[in-house]
Amino acid sequence: MPVKISGPQLFSKYQAQWIERRFKPQRIEVRPDNLVLSLPPASQAARVLRDQLGTKLDHQRVMDAIFEAVQVRWEELGWYNRKGMLCPPVFERSVKLGLFFGSFSPVHLGHLTMMLGSRFFGDLDAIVVAPGGNVPTKPFALSYQVRKELLMDATSFFDDIFITDIRQDMSRVLTELKIDEQPRITRRRFIDLRFLLTANPHVEWKYFVVGADKVREYAVSQRNNYQLIRGVLHPEEINVLYFDRDGKDVAVPTEEPQNSWYRRLFGEGFFVRSDTYPSFDTSSSSIRKGIVDNSVKTLSNYLHFDTVRALFEPRHLGGRGGNFRLADVFHLEHQYNRLRRGRVPEGEKASLIRHINEQRALLFAQGIIQSGEPIAI
Repeated sequence: MPVKISGPQLFSKYQAQWIERRFKPQRIEVRPDNLVLSLPPASQAARVLRDQLGTKLDHQRVMDAIFEAVQVRWEELGWYNRKGMLCPPVFERSVKLGLFFGSFSPVHLGHLTMMLGSRFFGDLDAIVVAPGGNVPTKPFALSYQVRKELLMDATSFFDDIFITDIRQDMSRVLTELKIDEQPRITRRRFIDLRFLLTANPHVEWKYFVVGADKVREYAVSQRNNYQLIRGVLHPEEINVLYFDRDGKDVAVPTEEPQNSWYRRLFGEGFFVRSDTYPSFDTSSSSIRKGIVDNSVKTLSNYLHFDTVRALFEPRHLGGRGGNFRLADVFHLEHQYNRLRRGRVPEGEKASLIRHINEQRALLFAQGIIQSGEPIAI
């Protein structure tokens, strides 16, 4: 029977404890130090990975480089015994984890319901949340550190939701490599994911958690999606667990020949739909728009109360910056979108572009947004 949920009250400590008692998921102790969730860019393991990858990326070279870097990372963490054998942390049974990737700019109740839904109703011991590093397609994305802070605030009640730095770490590790064989975003996604899987051999990665909108994107025969599903998740037997939004399920394409792999996996049950614990019908882009529009519905229905506080709390930028709120970044993004769409009078364009670039440089210097490069229209 579906669980009825509404509003941010779900995420109070007492509601979480009620769900825990009601559904009695089998618990074992999982701690961050039981897992390899990071690859510090200054570590010996990171240097090994950079040296091994060189200037070419084929599958075998990537896997060899990752495994060598993983071995060095195990040594750094003290996971080898005197005979040189791997000694992973001992659990009373196999640990089952879910993976949740996203940019989380900002985190909202749709994200949190998916985390809790997969945890409580997906037979999992914990969820590992991996926020993206730099998001090159989003020029006004909040910085990684800010997005991570928002995630930590929103998940602070739960001791079985871990946030990993692996995507940001890997982005910094690979920044200096000049690799032309694959798009930069593709190689970063797959190397960080493969590192995470290889570095934790004592873990059963059961689900890759996504929203129904992401599964609909997988139906489009794009190289990235195909390689993610067929090249990484399917061989590792990690199913895609997706959450519908208010009963909106995924329509499987039936005619396009380029989607035959997608239809076949759908028929095999590789994509698992969770209809027990529905997600909220929202997205980070709609949240940003709602904040610009001063939508009370957006704030009250889709944002965790700690996220609301963090987004609207004044921050002193120093110098001539004065006070600034994270929510003001979304207003700046809105002005930029108006410029791109030709909705700003010609006589106002130059001054608005100058204002946006000045603000971007200031916000980047203060670590609030991920890039301070000047924008041009």
